[in-house]
Amino acid sequence: MKRAEARREVRRLAGELAKCRGATQDHQAISGFVLGGLYALDRALDLGFVARSFASRSASYQGELTRLAQGLFAGSERKPKKWLAGFYFNSSLQHFAGAYHRLLKILTGKDHLSVPCLVDIAVAQGHFSRSDVQALGEAHRDVNGLKHGPGGLLKHRRVSDIALAVAAASQAVALCERVSLPAPRSTRSGPVVS
Repeated sequence: MKRAEARREVRRLAGELAKCRGATQDHQAISGFVLGGLYALDRALDLGFVARSFASRSASYQGELTRLAQGLFAGSERKPKKWLAGFYFNSSLQHFAGAYHRLLKILTGKDHLSVPCLVDIAVAQGHFSRSDVQALGEAHRDVNGLKHGPGGLLKHRRVSDIALAVAAASQAVALCERVSLPAPRSTRSGPVVS
């Protein structure tokens, strides 16, 4: 997926999300979380995100981190675009993964369960098929690997390209739509003139 196409899709998804009306404050908070993910993905694209392989990072990654930390410490005006693009990309995945887990809890009416269990329940309840949340599942696994793996996620990342991240964004918006209230209908016909 080309960058311009991905940005158009992210912005279209933001328009879809804007139509979602949260039934509760929890629903509204999740919509805000998904919006944060869309914003972060758009920013990653704006900064020219390019996935970097583990091999390209291993030799110089510590040096890169040291330079970035020293620049932040010194208040440098020069911003590391490549690193920031990756930061925003990862932030978008974290937002989508967190929203996914929370949305599954709302859809299923179950709380303290893992994502695989919640997906099984949601499929059994007829909320969606597994393919409807495949990209979100990949993002969730990556984020859990980042959170819980001793070495983070450099070697075993699943979501490293824009197309899969956009697919996760699309699936997150679709789940928000499933738990939202219908948009209020206007009682007026035609434009409002004041």
